[in-house]
Amino acid sequence: MSFIYKIEAYKETSEDMMEVFANKDQNIYILCDGAGGFGGGYNAAKTCISLLKEKLLSQTITETSLITDIRTTCFSLLSEGIGQTTLIVIVEKNNKIIGASCGDSDAYLLKNDSIEHITKNQQNI
Repeated sequence: MSFIYKIEAYKETSEDMMEVFANKDQNIYILCDGAGGFGGGYNAAKTCISLLKEKLLSQTITETSLITDIRTTCFSLLSEGIGQTTLIVIVEKNNKIIGASCGDSDAYLLKNDSIEHITKNQQNI
């Protein structure tokens, strides 16, 4: 595994976190937007990235496995009362991407002169 990049937002009170790393021939991008208004957003974002990274590094990632890993990670955060975060995961391999998200954070694909919204917001009503 080669470590590529890790960012924690620059503001002292920010609860957002991003990490980029490689698994064999796949580049993996995880963005978590910790929900500060609900408490525990930073811990939720940090834990979410840690749990997902461990799962994603141990397998060849498919669309189905990515969705399963995100679901189990989100349920773990909720059941343990760690806090709340939205997340986006993008996996790049052979000039193709797969991705999944949970919550209301958006991801966009920038290609040539166009921009495409590639996520759908999930809401509890």
